[in-house]
Amino acid sequence: MAEALANRTFVITTFAFFACGFQLIFIATHLPNFIAICGLPPSVGAEAIALIGICNAVGTLVAGYLCQRWGNRNVLALIYLLRTASVAIFFALPVSVETTLVFAAAMGFLWLSVVPPVSGLINGLFGPANFGALFGVMFMSHQVGAFLGAWLGGLSYQWSGSYSIGWVSLIVVGVLAAMLQLTAADDRARALRQQ
Repeated sequence: MAEALANRTFVITTFAFFACGFQLIFIATHLPNFIAICGLPPSVGAEAIALIGICNAVGTLVAGYLCQRWGNRNVLALIYLLRTASVAIFFALPVSVETTLVFAAAMGFLWLSVVPPVSGLINGLFGPANFGALFGVMFMSHQVGAFLGAWLGGLSYQWSGSYSIGWVSLIVVGVLAAMLQLTAADDRARALRQQ
């Protein structure tokens, strides 16, 4: 544990993983209410959450494939960037059934796609022996983000009568996570040096 917490790449990835929980749980918690406020029927919220689940499996498989080609750090930063771009576009466009379902599909594709690169980074840095404990440390950051994402969404709506503060926060946190992740060591370069 001490070795991991002294490792710059591990610490950076742990901090960036906060954004994952922050973005996803805000969306899972508040998207159905947000689109209802925008005048869409409750069935659209249910369809959006279901679409997230369906696209999730495909996105995770694609992310694992890309990690082998581009490296874990690069794929992880790209996921944070694409998630954030999806949030920004959805927030900027008028809310409709179509925009909601396209957004849900994009988010689903990017939902758990972080697991292959995060797992790959941990395994590449420290091997499989302590993987569970180290993933647990990293996941704690994710869960703190999840708590704050759900809570901030509620506060945003309570204070202002809209979710705008929450959506903007998702964008800011996502951009910071992508930039932060790009400052981590490139695991592909390390693997090449070890060969």
